[in-house]
Amino acid sequence: MTQTSNDFLLRKRKVIRSLSVMESQTPYPESYDPTHALADAAAARESIAQRLYTPWWYHPILGLNAGALVLIVAFAAEGLLLAALGLASIGVSLALIRAYRRITGLWVELKQCGPGSRRLWGIYMVAVFAAAIPAFCVRFDLLPSWCAWGAAVLIAIASFIIGPRFDGLLRDEIRDGSAPIGLS
Repeated sequence: MTQTSNDFLLRKRKVIRSLSVMESQTPYPESYDPTHALADAAAARESIAQRLYTPWWYHPILGLNAGALVLIVAFAAEGLLLAALGLASIGVSLALIRAYRRITGLWVELKQCGPGSRRLWGIYMVAVFAAAIPAFCVRFDLLPSWCAWGAAVLIAIASFIIGPRFDGLLRDEIRDGSAPIGLS
């Protein structure tokens, strides 16, 4: 069957007419009450907050990994062993992220946190970098080795304590609307 220019114009006209009808229809009925919209937003925030429960093993593994990283900096031989242990630590972190995403279906970035949880995350990051200082000092024989062990234990304990508090605070901020819910 051969196509004529009239066939093409007729099909084009049908497409244009159906597009204009679809574009003129709004996805929400005009009677969508603003109080229902607010209730729907609150329900969405609650649903996300309920999904953000970290497994019991997440923060202990994160803390042990952070402590191991401190010890790697302090005691690992230079070169290939240091790089291999550092990559292993990064691998543990990536495995934790993947497991968390698989379990909850979500991952939260810092920009999606509320002011309180962002502040607590900042405190944890200061603690991580503070733990690195004695590790480097031990590495360059400026401090005794027990200082690195102490820093590793302290950062592991900080992960155990701050991690669950961060999670709870973030859930509260999502519920009350002070944290954005555009999760990736």
